[in-house]
Amino acid sequence: MKISKDRLKQIIKEELENAEQAQSQEASPETKTAMANKFKELYTLFPKIQGLDQEEIKLLNALLMGGIKAAKEGSAKSVLAMAVKKLGVDLNE
Repeated sequence: MKISKDRLKQIIKEELENAEQAQSQEASPETKTAMANKFKELYTLFPKIQGLDQEEIKLLNALLMGGIKAAKEGSAKSVLAMAVKKLGVDLNE
């Protein structure tokens, strides 16, 4: 498949614009602090959860760490949206 020079320039321009927009959409420090506080709450609630087996704990850990790793790499939005949808979680609750 051949791409014209003009089309290649247009694709690069669009990708650069998308990258710039993604950088400008980074969450505020307040939002990050709120998320950190939710993790602190989870830390205190987790030992009280009844019925978790060892495999479920491993899976939860993998899910959380994978999501955080993807976020650090800047590619988390689609992956996390897919996981949330698969889990049946309503983001508006």
